[in-house]
Amino acid sequence: MKLCGRCGQTKAIDAFHRQGDRRHSWCKDCYNAYAKERRAGGRRYTKEQRRRWNMRARYGMTPADMQALLSAQGGVCAICGTAPKRPCIDHDHATGRVRGILCHPCNVLLPGVERSAWRSKAQAYLSRNAAACEGVE
Repeated sequence: MKLCGRCGQTKAIDAFHRQGDRRHSWCKDCYNAYAKERRAGGRRYTKEQRRRWNMRARYGMTPADMQALLSAQGGVCAICGTAPKRPCIDHDHATGRVRGILCHPCNVLLPGVERSAWRSKAQAYLSRNAAACEGVE
């Protein structure tokens, strides 16, 4: 028999989850209810808090640093020159150094441009198919 630390009831030892060679301090009923409540409660952090944390952890930047970098670029994407609806921090994956702020479409396309082997294969593919599609309308 064991006393549940949450509900205060004394229950059989099998009513408690195993923790290695010991048993959890809450009975299964209390722990399962708590876990269900926690899952239903949704996110622990707001979307903005997660975004700030990721920005700091990945790039060592704050939202103010990102805004300053975007302002230094004239408020536009560093590649296409449009105002980014969804600004992305571009960085060199080898060094981790931040290169600039890009719009989402440019950020998605950039890895293909960086890999010259892929770029040449893509050009060859487009050339082959352009010739085959010239007469089709």
